[in-house]
Amino acid sequence: MRAFIQNLAAMFSDQAPIREATLAIPGSQSKASRGDHQHPRLTSASWNVTDANGEATFTFTRTFAAKPTIDLSYEEATNNQPCIFKVKSWVTNANGEYTGMVAKGYRLQTLPASITLLGSLASFSVTINAPAGINVSCIAVQVS
Repeated sequence: MRAFIQNLAAMFSDQAPIREATLAIPGSQSKASRGDHQHPRLTSASWNVTDANGEATFTFTRTFAAKPTIDLSYEEATNNQPCIFKVKSWVTNANGEYTGMVAKGYRLQTLPASITLLGSLASFSVTINAPAGINVSCIAVQVS
């Protein structure tokens, strides 16, 4: 029995799994990863609610050494005009790692029913008030 356990232990690797690849590869190692191995987290996903200024602050569930790509989306129960969101600012730690970000939202508005002068269209803003109280989703992904 002891020899069986020693042979079994020799089949498992103490090395961390390799990073993900763009294309799948079957692998050629003769050892398997241990049951307690952990793959690196590549993403952070979280929700927050916009404040009165239409801003939502997110703290990532992991740090990023380089600026991550960001996807911002929202849900709103009412039938209001659509919103757009952008990254307003980044939050970093003392090591320069990205730990979060602040999103800024803008509510879009429709064009007036009749625009009589080109000048009025030139001064027209497509955004109006800040969308307050909206659930915003932030997905941050490590750049590959």
